[in-house]
Amino acid sequence: MFCSNCGKELPDSVAFCTNCGAKLKNTDYTQAGNTRAPWTQQYNPVTPAQPVQPALPMNWYKFLIYFSLFAGAVVNFISGILNLTGGNYLIYGVDPETVYSAFDGMHTLDIGFGIVYFALIPFALIARSSLAKFKKDAPSMFYIYHGASMIVSVAYNMFSVIITGGSVSEIIAQALGTAAGVVLFIALNIIYFNKRKHLFVN
Repeated sequence: MFCSNCGKELPDSVAFCTNCGAKLKNTDYTQAGNTRAPWTQQYNPVTPAQPVQPALPMNWYKFLIYFSLFAGAVVNFISGILNLTGGNYLIYGVDPETVYSAFDGMHTLDIGFGIVYFALIPFALIARSSLAKFKKDAPSMFYIYHGASMIVSVAYNMFSVIITGGSVSEIIAQALGTAAGVVLFIALNIIYFNKRKHLFVN
């Protein structure tokens, strides 16, 4: 090759002109006749890719945060209003005062559980907010909410049967059926959220 500054013919392996000292343009290792790459290029370890978590369907999760828990809060609100006003009897065409005069303690029971239903409303909304924000304890709050809702429903039925003198065996069978359904529901959700626990880290 020739020096671009002074034109002197030079060996291909030199980086600077031996005549004028100018730096030669073709100074990279491969162009200068040295086909061996620098050690920094020879040793370039590739970091193995981290295993990618396969995307899991989130349709049920979306149903819970966009509909189910909001609907639960609305149902609790309506149940609270009906209990406090006696509207749960008017639905069946029965005058609440007739029930309250016939069964001592029924009015107190309705008022007490009306308040409890109202207390479940923020619980449902907090569980919903925690799920939407992927809080670490959100699934647990969701399970507790549904467990509490089941206990409230069963407890109201049991106390009302005791007060009215109804069939205890029938209400026990109904309570067991309700409990079994809720336990199955919670168990299926535990399986669902355990597969997605890597998402709930906040």
